[in-house]
Amino acid sequence: MLDNDDQFSEQIVFVVKRPQHFQDSCYPAHITALVPIDLQRIIVEAGLRFESVAYDDNGRIPLTDKTWQILPFLTGKWFSDHVAVVAVKA
Repeated sequence: MLDNDDQFSEQIVFVVKRPQHFQDSCYPAHITALVPIDLQRIIVEAGLRFESVAYDDNGRIPLTDKTWQILPFLTGKWFSDHVAVVAVKA
């Protein structure tokens, strides 16, 4: 499992902080976080067959000890802290 950088709270942090990291001029000092499409590309380049993306449906609300899942419909990509991919040998 990897951190889910597509999560809603991560998007808020990105907008609020406007990070200056991960720019081309900083490479290779900073390497960008992996998002699902990156994982899919890595799998294909490794000669595996991409099957699916899965989210853990367990995400913490920033600055609290509560999770988004206090409301059962807050699940999936935007409200999960971790992402995983499923691949099979081609």
